[in-house]
Amino acid sequence: MLQSKALIVVVVAILIFLVDIKLLNFFKSFINKQRRRRYLLIQVVSWSITVFTLGTLSWYYLADRLNIHAGVNQWLMTILMIIYFTKTVSLIVLLLSDIYMGLRKVIRSVRTSRKPESTGKAISRSQFMRKAALAAGAVPLSVSVFGISRGAYDYRVKRRTIYLPNLPKSFDGIRIGHISDIHCNPGYFKVAVQGGVDLLMAEKTDVIFFTGDLVNYRTDEVKEYISIFDKVRAPLGVYSVTGNHDYGSYISWPSEGAKRKNFRDFLI
Repeated sequence: MLQSKALIVVVVAILIFLVDIKLLNFFKSFINKQRRRRYLLIQVVSWSITVFTLGTLSWYYLADRLNIHAGVNQWLMTILMIIYFTKTVSLIVLLLSDIYMGLRKVIRSVRTSRKPESTGKAISRSQFMRKAALAAGAVPLSVSVFGISRGAYDYRVKRRTIYLPNLPKSFDGIRIGHISDIHCNPGYFKVAVQGGVDLLMAEKTDVIFFTGDLVNYRTDEVKEYISIFDKVRAPLGVYSVTGNHDYGSYISWPSEGAKRKNFRDFLI
């Protein structure tokens, strides 16, 4: 098992190095000779992120993650996903640009004659593709940062009227509250979750349904939130089902028994 995890780390490390080398060459093309210090700064920052990434991934796959605070685990993985998702999007655009330029050279070499290149100030296709790569990378980065800082726990009430032809008249006008996918993160989002519960209770629904993913990794993540969820009440009851995250399948456990105990504790 340890050897297979080590192999994963090695493969991922090679891919990360290839991505970073390609992107560093990309940034180098934007910097003229008088601004080489900027490129040096970009290199230092980029390789520092790479070293941090490799160290984190090595710990993530090879060490015992259960000894690390769940909040630290969550933030580390989130930061890395944002960084490399952004890099991957930019890299895809760059690779498409390289493919395009390669095909263009092949077509030119086959032709016996070609038209002279334009000497105007219009931006070339290669320049356009490279600038598009920067823009393409900026979009997922901006969206991800917004999602973490504002959108992930920006609770709002959405009201829907449901018509069921065969619904017994005794249920006509019943108000159902639905909340899902809290993904409790120790510490940081507690105030936001409290606000979400307050919004739910202000609706004064007759029954409440919770449809899973209360935690991210382990049952103990919800301990800080118990006092908040104790306030969730409804005249006809509160009902819930488990989600995929609630089973503890997204971290390594020392044994299958420990994983089952985690789930039993969750049900309690």
